[in-house]
Amino acid sequence: MKEDGSLNENKCGDSSGQSCSEEDEVFLTHRETAEMLRICTNSLYRWNRVKKGPPLIKTQAGRILYSKKDVLKFLQNSKQ
Repeated sequence: MKEDGSLNENKCGDSSGQSCSEEDEVFLTHRETAEMLRICTNSLYRWNRVKKGPPLIKTQAGRILYSKKDVLKFLQNSKQ
C-alpha cells in the first residue's frame, strides 16, 4: 500500500506483487466475451454451435471460457 492509501499495482493490474509474463493468459467468461464482441450471449452460444466465433475452452466443471488473446484476434480478423 502506498502512503496515500492506494494499492501498488503491477503490470497485471492487481496487487499480488507478482509480475506478469507473456505466458500468463487472461480468460473471459461467456458473458464478458459477448460484451466484448457487442453481441448477446445467445448469439455467442449459436456461434459456438456452428463454429463461427472465437475458440472456446470448456473446463472440467463444464464452464465455458475464452482466451482474451483469441477474442482479440477474432475481432481483428472480422474487421478485415
